[in-house]
Amino acid sequence: MTRYRVYCKDKLIAEDLKSTEVEKLTGIPSGNVKFYAETGQIKRNLFRVECDDITEEQLSRFEDSCRAAQLLKAGNAVIRLVNINGNVHKRTVRR
Repeated sequence: MTRYRVYCKDKLIAEDLKSTEVEKLTGIPSGNVKFYAETGQIKRNLFRVECDDITEEQLSRFEDSCRAAQLLKAGNAVIRLVNINGNVHKRTVRR
């Protein structure tokens, strides 16, 4: 789940893009986007791509979502609406 930032002549023009979105914007084939980001190559003296690394928080949230999905699939949990500081949130609760 790698995300990319795209610069045009050192000016940020897009961020949080998938490789297919970078391809549509710059013409860099989606299979080569990671190579361009890692090596810092510039496409047509115009576009530069940088990689957004996955943070620990994003990884933790993803793992929590996977665990919740497994519990729901097995029938060991249900989704409940919970009021937290006046805001309603959906939470997975074990039965």
